[in-house]
Amino acid sequence: MRKLKVGLSVGLFVLVALYALSFAANNAGSVELDFLLGGTLALPVSLWLGIALLVGLLIGISVGVLTSARRGIEVRKFRKEAADLRQRLNKLP
Repeated sequence: MRKLKVGLSVGLFVLVALYALSFAANNAGSVELDFLLGGTLALPVSLWLGIALLVGLLIGISVGVLTSARRGIEVRKFRKEAADLRQRLNKLP
């Protein structure tokens, strides 16, 4: 079963890579973007999309890490609270 998963993952990666290469080859024309900062930047469409993908990936990972860290802090707080409550419960007659 593990070999099947690895094989499917590799196959899917190869298909996506081939699609990305053909997309880049078919969209090699330059697009000029103005970022309202005084200048324009001309790059191929495929490169702009790749940059947008990477920026989105970095933003998504950052949000995930921050959310995970916040949950970890909450879990620690709840564990400490539970331990305190257990100690108080054990002190009851």
